[in-house]
Amino acid sequence: MTFTQRQTLLVARWEFRRFFKWKDGLILFGFMMAGLFVFQLFGSFLEDKPPEGAKIVVQASTDEFPVPDDSDAFTYRSMPEADRDELAHLLQDDEADAALIVHAPDSLELLVEKKPAWIDFLEAELTEARKLAGIEPYGLTSERLDELLASVDVELVFLSPDRERTSKGELMVALFLVLMMVMGIWVGGALTFVSITGEKQNRITEYILSAVTPQVWIDGKILGMAGVGVAYVVFFLGLLTALASLVNAFAFFFIPIEWSIHVSSILMMAVVLALGYLMWFTFIGAIAATVNDPNTSNRGMVMMLPMVPLLLALGALKNPDSVLMTVLGMVPFTAPTVFPARLALGDPAFWEFLTAVTGLVVMTWILRNYAGKVFAMAILMTGKEPTWAEMRQWIKRV
Repeated sequence: MTFTQRQTLLVARWEFRRFFKWKDGLILFGFMMAGLFVFQLFGSFLEDKPPEGAKIVVQASTDEFPVPDDSDAFTYRSMPEADRDELAHLLQDDEADAALIVHAPDSLELLVEKKPAWIDFLEAELTEARKLAGIEPYGLTSERLDELLASVDVELVFLSPDRERTSKGELMVALFLVLMMVMGIWVGGALTFVSITGEKQNRITEYILSAVTPQVWIDGKILGMAGVGVAYVVFFLGLLTALASLVNAFAFFFIPIEWSIHVSSILMMAVVLALGYLMWFTFIGAIAATVNDPNTSNRGMVMMLPMVPLLLALGALKNPDSVLMTVLGMVPFTAPTVFPARLALGDPAFWEFLTAVTGLVVMTWILRNYAGKVFAMAILMTGKEPTWAEMRQWIKRV
């Protein structure tokens, strides 16, 4: 191992120990679980529930609309001759909760004093009553009509019995790994911004760069912060798994027994995702070095860029072997999210994997060198953020 490599690992280890605090993570996890519990508790109170005997007055100007029979939720009272003023008085005197005015079978008004929480339940009951009245002349029951209107269910039967189990298992693993990658980028990328911009504002980096080169410093930060992102994701995942085991939901976090996976596919996914993970950190590190004040800079929006390939990968779920998905599976910035989905659902050739890996390695190396050059110039620049044109000049000149 060369002296430069030892320095890079030393910086990476220092950054990792500085930002990975398992005690803080445990406290944060506790707050997250408490917030989830409160959310579920309030959600149970806010859940829509059918009313108990809401009184509905029906004023129908046509005989074509059937008044439903009374149910546990609603009781109906027919007043075909009542005018709007009379209906309003019934509501004001609490003799009715609402007045239903029927102008035509498809034109109804509900007169109320305030918006009722049970409007959806009333609409469902009125729709069912109208449907029953419409099919009665034809001798059909509601169940028979539902059968006729039901969509045809086509079951896929694969020539190879293992193909279905493998597709499900590999898809779940692919989605899991991609989400873990994005979460790691968010966590580690945010800390990368904090680290670089904080040192720049406190004028610490000038002293450090007297001992190591800017390239070694940025390489160490990229590796260290990438490790922090992975550590926090694994840490939280471990806590969730332990918590799930306590509530007898342990199997939720693992692939069911009836699923199977190909180890070679998982290894290829892991390689592509790991390279994509490092590539995004080199890009984030270069951008963070140009930020003068994270509180006022809009370059922090770069943290949202990994979401764009994630959204594009959704197209692979529908048509994984399309030309567009095949190309996106080999483009460096989209390969980490698209290729794993294609590997699980499609049939990519091995040369596509080699192309994706080669592109990621080359792009990571290019961004790493660019990040070092931009870091060397921008980290010493205060007062203003360099423009994109200035950064291009630095890359050409340095």
